[in-house]
Amino acid sequence: MPYIKSKPVHTTVDKTLRYILNPDKTAELRYADSLNCFTDAHLAYMNMKAVYEHYSGRSFTEPKPENGNCPIKAIHLIQSFSAEDGVSPDEVHRIGMELVKKMYGDKVQAVVTTHVDKEHIHNHIALCSYTIDGKKLYNTISEVERARDISDLLCKLYGVRNVMETKARRKGQRMTYCEWMHRKQGTSWKAKISDYILTLLPVANDLRHLLRIMEAHGYTIKEGKYISILAPGQQRAVRLKSLGEGFDEKSLEERIASLVANRPKNLSPREIIEQVTSQVMYETCNIGFADSVIDNIRRLSRQLAIINSEHICSVEEAESRLHETEKEIAKLNAKITDLEADIQHKQLIFDAANRFFGKHRLAEYSAEQKKQDKQLLQKNGITSLMGVAGYQSDIDTYKAELAEVQARLAELTDKTELYRGIIETCTRDKDDILSKIRKEVDSRLTEQEHDRIEAMKADKFRIYRPAADYEDTFEEGGPAPNVDDCELLVDGNMYEVKEKGSESEDLTDRLEATYRYYNLRIGDLIAIGDLAYRVNKQGYSVLKTFTKSRAEKERDRQEELAREEQERTEAEERQREEEQKKKKEEETTKQVQHKTRNKLHL
Repeated sequence: MPYIKSKPVHTTVDKTLRYILNPDKTAELRYADSLNCFTDAHLAYMNMKAVYEHYSGRSFTEPKPENGNCPIKAIHLIQSFSAEDGVSPDEVHRIGMELVKKMYGDKVQAVVTTHVDKEHIHNHIALCSYTIDGKKLYNTISEVERARDISDLLCKLYGVRNVMETKARRKGQRMTYCEWMHRKQGTSWKAKISDYILTLLPVANDLRHLLRIMEAHGYTIKEGKYISILAPGQQRAVRLKSLGEGFDEKSLEERIASLVANRPKNLSPREIIEQVTSQVMYETCNIGFADSVIDNIRRLSRQLAIINSEHICSVEEAESRLHETEKEIAKLNAKITDLEADIQHKQLIFDAANRFFGKHRLAEYSAEQKKQDKQLLQKNGITSLMGVAGYQSDIDTYKAELAEVQARLAELTDKTELYRGIIETCTRDKDDILSKIRKEVDSRLTEQEHDRIEAMKADKFRIYRPAADYEDTFEEGGPAPNVDDCELLVDGNMYEVKEKGSESEDLTDRLEATYRYYNLRIGDLIAIGDLAYRVNKQGYSVLKTFTKSRAEKERDRQEELAREEQERTEAEERQREEEQKKKKEEETTKQVQHKTRNKLHL
């Protein structure tokens, strides 16, 4: 069962942060996250220091006094799991993050790490004693108890084995002797159903989806006031809530919702680039992207945005983009010069025509100006105002085009500054940061594709075809086909099925893809696990016992008879014991009554 303890930190916050963020203990900081601060020991210390000193009015570095209490500057929570709890490091880390959010909200400054260097996986959580909105946190016994209750609730949602068993014992939900014997012998239907549900929880989207998957694999679902499940070959259905703590409808819905919320999704290349470049913000804060991340975060964001949008993968590409942009800027400058000259020329002619052919007083139009206007108009073949009728429209068009070109020039000028900043950033570092980003993106894409392929390879199936002398009367009510009557055609997996639908989560889509790819016919059977799906005119019939040979079925029948005989014998033995106990109690009662009567007689 997970154990939680809390330690107040009075003077060594920096030491605590360095310890919990040790790369050797956190798989190179793979299991390290933070809320409202950096995931870096020094930067997180500075973040917490600023918040503490702002709201407490005290120094974050003040020493512990010789007499009197020292204020708590941080709280160090430790959440430890045993190897028997059955949880992975990823699940432990998610439980730690959710514990912080549920316990303290979104305004807390916290660093959450998961140490995996020992057999018992454990979380370390460092909290600033003040939230970013000024609320003070306390390290009291009641707060630790509340953290334990929230931890138990989260562990229950994640199916942590020991928590569920402990809570069941607290509630008095003890296992019957018969169920205990079946579990010990590996013949318990409840154990089989609960284990199967646990394997489906990571892929189910909700409780309805979980039940549909079970139905597709031969389980019978009975819905009423309570949901009951009947496994293939089982005689009596069992209710979900009777499977144990955490298997009732509400608990299953909560567990699935929590798993769905934390389920990693396949990211597009653009999303992976954004994810990687955002992480570079932390890695580059001390080597060049900005002299101060806080002061230059806007400039940094713009650099990362242009890296993403234009897929810049190296310094050479940034330099090439800069060169191309500078060439385009030169062309735009030349175009601006031409447009300004055209506008000025048209405007001069238009103004001269209006002065020369218009009505005006003699004093307002000197002989010298009139002579210049006449020469300009004759040079351009203008003989009346009609000659410049379209000039104003041309001037407006030129001005609009000039405004567009100038806006484009400003945009490209700004972009050249970004390119220069990226180049300067990368050349200041001894390693090419953009190449590092590209390598990391390629690595993640490859890993994601590898996981997808491995999942498809693990989705195995076998295809059978009834033997030539087999008489198929199944559709008319005859006996179901058996593996003994069929020949194996294919023993493969979904990665080998190069057909649309082979990657689908829906079982029907995968069956259809297999049917098309192998050109199956009516009567053929696709076996997946213990179930087989027989091709018919309407689709597929589910056969629950196809993969068991007749000898195996007979052996199962004999084992079932033996179990029933054992249960009957045990029941008779218990009944005899109860009768003997009852008889002994009656004899004791008679003796007591006899002694009482003798005493009264005397």
